[in-house]
Amino acid sequence: MSVGEFDARVMAISAPVRVENSVFGSVSALGPPEYMQARSEEIITAVLATASDLGETLHG
Repeated sequence: MSVGEFDARVMAISAPVRVENSVFGSVSALGPPEYMQARSEEIITAVLATASDLGETLHG
């Protein structure tokens, strides 16, 4: 999670996409901090699930 690291108007929540125990890429959600912080638990859950699903899809 990053809040204002590069731009004070942006917050990001990211998770790695793993394929066969290696990092293949990442999934991120970005938005205004006031929105992201209010819903951070929901967004974290969605980002983690998406990264996991994508890793499983890519693994075949």
